[in-house]
Amino acid sequence: MDGKRLLDFGCGSGASTMIMARALPKCQIYGVELEPKPLALARLRAAHYRCDNLTLLQSPSPDALPPEIQQVDYILLSAVYEHLLPVERPRLLRQMWELLAPGGVLFINQTPDDRFPLETHTTSLPFINYLPDSLAGAFARTCSKRSLKNASWELMLRKCQVPADYKRAF
Repeated sequence: MDGKRLLDFGCGSGASTMIMARALPKCQIYGVELEPKPLALARLRAAHYRCDNLTLLQSPSPDALPPEIQQVDYILLSAVYEHLLPVERPRLLRQMWELLAPGGVLFINQTPDDRFPLETHTTSLPFINYLPDSLAGAFARTCSKRSLKNASWELMLRKCQVPADYKRAF
């Protein structure tokens, strides 16, 4: 992968990003994260591991990529796609396709399968994946044991921007 560029979108605190940067020292890696706290931790990790081939950037919004990113050969969304709101996904994916070099790879992994009868990622409720959003949100607020009583449907999808009175139990 000498000379290739990889975008790790939604890199969080950088655990897997650091592994890639260390395993692929001749590959330029961009780690992009929306939330400032995990990004700060990723930057500390990068400094600790002296990852010179890694650029960590904050996403300007959930549906936009930082303008500093150049064309990439690989794009990875690992356990992040489901946290994008449905209205954000098409815009973001269009931008990613535009950044992807000819013959490049867009890889989305670790996304819960909505056909599986038990949703374990956010609510731990059975059959919620089969309900329309309006009913799913009400069902989760009423029945989940994960302190979702005051959570909006958008918050449940995002599961990272938590209001002050919201007890984060997951």
